[in-house]
Amino acid sequence: MSIIEKAINLANGKGARGRTGEVAVDSQFMPVRAGAEGPAGSAEAPPAAESAVTGAGSATPGEGGAQRRGPRTSRTVTIDVQRLVGLGIAPGPDIDRQVHARITEEFRRIKRPLLINAFEQGPGAPPGGNLVMVTSAVAGEGKTFCSVNIAMSIAMERDRRVLLVDADLQRPNVAQVLGIPGDRGLVDLLEDPALDLSDVLLQTDIPRLSVLPAGKRHPYGTELLASNAMKELAAGLSERYPDRLVLFDSPPLLAATQAVVLVEFAGQIVVVVAAGGTAQDAVTEALALLDTKKPVGLVLNRYPRMFQPGYY
Repeated sequence: MSIIEKAINLANGKGARGRTGEVAVDSQFMPVRAGAEGPAGSAEAPPAAESAVTGAGSATPGEGGAQRRGPRTSRTVTIDVQRLVGLGIAPGPDIDRQVHARITEEFRRIKRPLLINAFEQGPGAPPGGNLVMVTSAVAGEGKTFCSVNIAMSIAMERDRRVLLVDADLQRPNVAQVLGIPGDRGLVDLLEDPALDLSDVLLQTDIPRLSVLPAGKRHPYGTELLASNAMKELAAGLSERYPDRLVLFDSPPLLAATQAVVLVEFAGQIVVVVAAGGTAQDAVTEALALLDTKKPVGLVLNRYPRMFQPGYY
């Protein structure tokens, strides 16, 4: 029996949904390759802010004596860590992880194959493997919970950085969960060619973690995500920093056409399945919408298994 079949069967078994702050997570991820656990992160200075230069030079006169714009830099925001702790989300590298040690360990297991697929060299590496889409079959399965936890876990890596993009344009929630501004973001960037990524991207006070909120609501969100501007943005995000993994919090596959559009450029896809709450037919239908040539993983969320007290 395949890992996907096992996850589907578990999703239809007896499971405890619980409150958000009491979520128990188990991971069944495919493909899994050998990889050593990296060292835990430390409180280092945040990486340099995203910047771009408009024109061929910085603060130099152009034709007719016009002054060219200098480099644009993104603003830095503070993550509401206490809010994350209350939601059961694994804290960042500067916080006592003993409070949520189990969740932290689970997401270490989940992130490892993502990092291997994203940054390994050779013919087996998936194209655009550092662009990861996190989705679910239907709403309410905990995809944003998993997206934020994966991002926090990757931020603990010493030699990787992560950009969390809220690509759920119908029900954006990442900025609210993190307790940061979300007034401008992905929609504004795709709609206004005069904007630069640094104008809407948010650096955070957690080292190696940056966020691109969804931005304002738009009646044609699907069309924006299917535009050439989005394809160019995805390519730029993939290539801009060789050490960065880009994580897209996507709409549910069966609830919005936007998710199907995002499948096109994602190099890896993570499907969150709520144990005891997601029908097998829904999971099967959702998986049928994916490109099976790409690495597709299942994260079984709200699984009630607990580590034994004497595990370590």
